[in-house]
Amino acid sequence: MWIASDAEAAEGQSTAPAEVAEESLFSVDTGIGPLVYRPGRGLQVGRTGLNIGGFATLELQKERGEDWQLSVDGINFLVLLQPIQPLRLFMELEVGNLFQVDLDDGEHESDPTANFQRLYAEYGLSDALNLRFGKFQTPVGEWNLVPAEPFTWTTTEPLELEAFDEHQTGPMLYGSFFPGDGTLSYWLYGQIQDFDSESDEDPADHSAGARLEYSSAGDAWSVGSSFLAATRDDRWGYVGGLDAVWRRGPFELSSEFLHTWGPLDNPVRWDVFVQGVVEVFPSWFLVGRYEHNAPSGGGADLDLGDVGVVWKPRPYVIFKATYRFADHRSEDVFEGFKSSLAVIF
Repeated sequence: MWIASDAEAAEGQSTAPAEVAEESLFSVDTGIGPLVYRPGRGLQVGRTGLNIGGFATLELQKERGEDWQLSVDGINFLVLLQPIQPLRLFMELEVGNLFQVDLDDGEHESDPTANFQRLYAEYGLSDALNLRFGKFQTPVGEWNLVPAEPFTWTTTEPLELEAFDEHQTGPMLYGSFFPGDGTLSYWLYGQIQDFDSESDEDPADHSAGARLEYSSAGDAWSVGSSFLAATRDDRWGYVGGLDAVWRRGPFELSSEFLHTWGPLDNPVRWDVFVQGVVEVFPSWFLVGRYEHNAPSGGGADLDLGDVGVVWKPRPYVIFKATYRFADHRSEDVFEGFKSSLAVIF
């Protein structure tokens, strides 16, 4: 149903409400070749192998018990350079916290920040063997492969993402084999040094992980498993998980399960979600997700529900509205209404 964008292709296939336009908005001949801009694919700079694109996000939210908030959540610039065919350099620079206003009292603030969400070089020897080095998304489950706003079905994220670091900085080996009509993909990776973490993050000192995924012909379904071991302050913690995606016609069903053990900060004993998507009209989708979170340390289990709608007036323009509710209050969990307008440029 979906065509992978350059951002998705840079990390691997992902289930996401983002398409790209095949037609060009403009094309100009130059001495280095044509400058071609396609909405959702960015600007192709002649024969240099350089492509520049990105996305911007506007958010409106009403958390339970709080005022309405409108914010320019951020602008992400995606830069892909392929100077020679086997070599690829990729960068995702996020400029966030641009502007936020309280719609009830008019108070506003702006505290722009910039950091690299992804920054790596990779060399492709074959489909089965690729080497990457730099900062990249942690390949645990399907969701975290490409968790940016245009590439997810809801404005809220599953709680399972709190169980591990969103990024890794170090080496990765990955590739795909093609047994029969299916595709068997693997990722082997580790963190050797933290790089450009955000102010509210406390990344692990070192880590090592692996992921294995099998996809059927035509990506009608896939199953995957993930494992991650990480150390922080000389203490080891572990994350293991299973995930699956099934697609048929206008329907899509996905699920992930994670189990965490060891003395990690704020560990999650186990966490599971099931999410369904259905296309009800052309370019209109209904989304629902159920999550169950069982924390360690004797805390109460938490059940969450997310219901929402997605509308794509253009392949590269995505509007989403989600309402999240929980079976009991938790200070660390967002409850309420959140919507976003994302434009891929």
